[in-house]
Order: sequence, then C-alpha cells, then structure tokens
Amino acid sequence: TSSPAAHAEHILRPFTAGFCVPFFALVTAGIAFNGIDISGAVRSPLALGIFCGLIIGQPLGVLVVTKIVSALTKTHLPKGIGWLDIWVIGSLASIGFTVALLVSEVSFADQAVLDVAKFAILVTNICAMVIAVLVIKFRVQLQGKSNS
Repeated sequence: TSSPAAHAEHILRPFTAGFCVPFFALVTAGIAFNGIDISGAVRSPLALGIFCGLIIGQPLGVLVVTKIVSALTKTHLPKGIGWLDIWVIGSLASIGFTVALLVSEVSFADQAVLDVAKFAILVTNICAMVIAVLVIKFRVQLQGKSNS
C-alpha cells in the first residue's frame, strides 16, 4: 500500500506535468500574440529556420551522433531499441522552449523579429510534440506486429 501523498501524486502527476508546468512555462515566457502577423510569421525565413533546425536538425543530430559514437566505440543499441527509437529521442529533445527563447532574447533586439522567433519556437514545439507522439504510436504498432 502507498501513502495518501504518494497516491495523490500518482493521480495528479499527469495533470501537473502535462498541463500545469507547460502552461506556467508558456505564461512566464513572455510570448505575446497580440499584434503579431501570423501569416507573415509563418512565411518568415527566421521561422522556417527555427522549424527546420528543431524538427529536422535536432533529431538528425541526435541520430547521427549516436551512430558515430556507436561506430567508434563498437557498442550496440540495447536490445529492443532501434534507430527509430533514437529518432524519437531526438524529436523529444527538440521540445523545450526555454533555451531557444533565451537565445532569441539575446540575439534579436528588434521586437518584431523577436516576436516572430518566439511564435516560431512555440509552434515548432507543438509540432515536435505531435511528431514524437505519432512516431511513438507508429513504433508501438510496429512492435505489436513483430510480437504477433
């Protein structure tokens, strides 16, 4: 049996970790959506760079570095872990906007450019979450088919 506090933590953890913490981070990040030209922001080269860097570059970087390290050290992935799993880890690594926002804050003095960067970081994080969930579901389906 577990203590009442452990039981409450078990019940509340999905809500706090899945909603409260991300919501708090978003609110304190200082992202203002009033006055931002969303269609212009989406077409911005800055937004495209942020999107490609986080959605493609981050998972690709994790995958390539893992491949290089495993080749140089002659190690292997643990049993049951495949390269698709490493891609998922890379996709999950691209989620998290605090460092990206900090870099944007010190990089862009122009408020309009900074707003585009913040918007792109937020949208990219949402896309990265969706992609990671879809790839995980795909991986689970593949694993289920291989076990049957």
